[in-house]
Amino acid sequence: MNIKIVSNPYTREIDFFSFKEQSANWENIKDDSKNSRLREDTSGRNFLPFRIKEIIDTIISEYYTGEDKIHILFEGTQDEYKEVVKVCSDDDIKDKIEVSRTSRILENASTIIKEIKNNFETVQPIIEKIVKDDEDVHKDLNKVSDALKDIIPICVFGNYSSGKSSFINALIGSEVLPSGGDPVTAKIYKIERSDNDEAAKIRFEYKGEPFEILFEGTDYHLLTGNAESDIIQDIFNSINESKTRNMTAYVGIALEYLNSYEKKDPENIVISNVIELEIPFSKNGILGQSYKHFVIFDTPGSNSQSNVEHSAVLTQALDGFSNGIPVWVTTYESIDSTDNASLCEKILNIDALDKRFTMIAVNKADGSDLDDCEFSEEKEQEILEYSSVEKMYASGIYFVSSIIGLGAKNEGLLIDKHYRKIYRSQHEMYSDPDDVDYAMLYRYNIMPKQIKKNVNEYCAKCSNLIYANSGLYCIEKEMENFASRYASYNKCQMVYTFLRTVIEKTNKQIDRRTESCKKQRDKIREELETEKAKLIDEISGISERKESEFDSQSNAFVKEYLSQNLNYRFGTEELKQINIDLSHENIKEHHLT
Repeated sequence: MNIKIVSNPYTREIDFFSFKEQSANWENIKDDSKNSRLREDTSGRNFLPFRIKEIIDTIISEYYTGEDKIHILFEGTQDEYKEVVKVCSDDDIKDKIEVSRTSRILENASTIIKEIKNNFETVQPIIEKIVKDDEDVHKDLNKVSDALKDIIPICVFGNYSSGKSSFINALIGSEVLPSGGDPVTAKIYKIERSDNDEAAKIRFEYKGEPFEILFEGTDYHLLTGNAESDIIQDIFNSINESKTRNMTAYVGIALEYLNSYEKKDPENIVISNVIELEIPFSKNGILGQSYKHFVIFDTPGSNSQSNVEHSAVLTQALDGFSNGIPVWVTTYESIDSTDNASLCEKILNIDALDKRFTMIAVNKADGSDLDDCEFSEEKEQEILEYSSVEKMYASGIYFVSSIIGLGAKNEGLLIDKHYRKIYRSQHEMYSDPDDVDYAMLYRYNIMPKQIKKNVNEYCAKCSNLIYANSGLYCIEKEMENFASRYASYNKCQMVYTFLRTVIEKTNKQIDRRTESCKKQRDKIREELETEKAKLIDEISGISERKESEFDSQSNAFVKEYLSQNLNYRFGTEELKQINIDLSHENIKEHHLT
């Protein structure tokens, strides 16, 4: 039996074909095998490496007869082919399937992205001239330009009980986001890594006026906005009254004040929906070391009645971005709740996020009643069948203790008393392999077998045991993998799609202008023909008038001339003599010369 797998990660398509001996043709399984599970179109929800084990298992289940091997012919990228070979090399598969590839090879996006960037930079000024009057295309141009700058949004969403703020604090490596009670406004925190390791900035709007606060060490001052504004005065007073003297604490105080400001009057919304933060990321974590530009979006929880519009706010905040990693933060106990199912539906509708790499982060896993060491296959399957998980599962389910991971990045020097107590009481079980309760949360991760094997190997090699065992290292490592390997496919496809749009619009402009020129030419030609006819008529009229005038004048002249008495001076004999004299005179002159 011959099966062909055709994968195109650029267009998010995976197709399957079976070879028919009678016709000697490859036929699409969607058309040929009505009951095959390969007909299910889920290619837009997963990159091939996360589906290939399931695909191979399905092929074996439906086509393996127990005798001859199934020959799989693969067409796609080199990276994908390696994953196919790896899966088919497993002991329970290698005797049932053999793999080869077609001569058509797609380039890995990571190998061509640099050339695409260079080419795009070359044509960008030309495109800007072409689309200067088209706001939609100009907006898309900015999106593509930003995507090619290695900007990777991380959109973190989840209900308040999930510990979403502590999870983001762990990614950053410092305690900056407020935690605890539910904020009542649908604010989005947009968090970027600061270029200056010693400085942080907060930007927001208050009553329509932009404000920007700069923090440098223990110094802080207003860069933009009215320094006499009540909100700035209150923020600075709160900082001055605090006992802590460091930049991170100051930023946290300012954010907590902004977060709780509208609790006084929930009906009076005066602070912008998006609050922007630039802050250094810990160099002890992968995100702090990465050359990629990660931008974290912290979204309001969906189980707050006052935040029913949060998805619209988030969509607006993400406008202009692409290649976003959706990270759903939940807890083991609430992973299948109705609130989570509703939230997942909203997130899936945001275009800026790549649903093929949705990460499900099961937070507070240190306090959950988990099986010993890792889950059984039966338990994993049970979790995968939860309604929320079925909707969101793509790259994997990651178990994590955000507080332990945060403490691992800064050696347990935590500000929050609750954080500090948890870390102090539990850190030994994450750092001492001989501890009776030694915990390696990454081993509970649920993902394709070959990927989990790789995850377990690199986590076991991590020098910071607490960081790795907390599960945070794995999550950040996979975010970096997405940014380095998978996001490039989106970037390449974005450029391709955008350029096609520009070409189509340019061709339409050319067609419109050509048609307009044709109409103008025909109009001018018609006008010239009209003018020509008028001139011919005018010339004919003048000619006729002149001819009539000439005839009339010449007749009168002849009549007048003929009526005159003509008197001649010489007679006939005299004229003959004159002629003879002139002849002689001429002869003489001739001889003389």
